[in-house]
Amino acid sequence: MSRDDIAGATDYSHQTLNSIIEDLNDWCINLDDTILFTEKQIQKINTDNNYWNDNVYSGFKDAVAYSLKFFKTAKEELESIKQSIPNGVEANHSTRVGRIGKTALEINLRIGKIWNSDYPYGKKDYGSSIFRQTEEVYCKVRDMAVDLMDLGNIPSRLDDFVGYQKDKKDNDSIDALELKPNFFGIGLNFNHIIKKIQKHISNKNK
Repeated sequence: MSRDDIAGATDYSHQTLNSIIEDLNDWCINLDDTILFTEKQIQKINTDNNYWNDNVYSGFKDAVAYSLKFFKTAKEELESIKQSIPNGVEANHSTRVGRIGKTALEINLRIGKIWNSDYPYGKKDYGSSIFRQTEEVYCKVRDMAVDLMDLGNIPSRLDDFVGYQKDKKDNDSIDALELKPNFFGIGLNFNHIIKKIQKHISNKNK
């Protein structure tokens, strides 16, 4: 779905489960891109006299390292949630998604403060191409954190689907009918119907 231009402001209250899954997939793609870019950029910066290790402010390096670790964990979490939702939405899906959104907000505020307030002004050489490459790392990491903040708005909507198994009702209906030229072009799948009756009787006798 099309998300709000304002960070963390997307309204998911009326979104379908399919729309949420599509957004989870987009976040996974964006996370992959951010992780790959950031790691390659740091390697590139370091090829010039070990600049990243020796010249970049330590507080900023720590923030980037923490962010990368979080992004990798978030990617794994979102992939897991995205793949398991079709089998049934569970309460832990909401909790896990919400925590990612909350941590993303914390990273956004933290790295913004470090870059704009804590980073020693004397180390910000905007006339240097290698420093501008360092700034690109800041922009990429913070943009990803800002993008993930929308995840904080999904839990309340996911809670509406807890216990819902995606497409289960539709699949049951399709299984019960065979689209073949019998009576009126539709034939009953008696095997499927018998299984449902047996399941109902079994549950009743428990």
